[in-house]
Amino acid sequence: GSSNYAFNLILKRPDKVLVERVMKVMREAGVEFRRGSAGGGNQIRQPYLKGVVPKDHHLGFPETEHIHFYGFYIGNYPDLRDEEIDELCQILNSA
Repeated sequence: GSSNYAFNLILKRPDKVLVERVMKVMREAGVEFRRGSAGGGNQIRQPYLKGVVPKDHHLGFPETEHIHFYGFYIGNYPDLRDEEIDELCQILNSA
């Protein structure tokens, strides 16, 4: 099958405590991740758009804001074994 070499994990509901726990267990286990999604979260928040979009314009996109703060882009690769997927699930579920 096809792969973009990463997958998204997004917390269903905002939870600052859980998001910190998830990051902690991933770091401790050596799981590579980015916050948000592939492009660094809510692009409207990125510095290159300062002065281009109105102040607080990002607040008009609540789903994107949620992904920015409660989403993760986790590395993947074509020959990822079932055992490694199970291990990642155990790591994430331990949070």
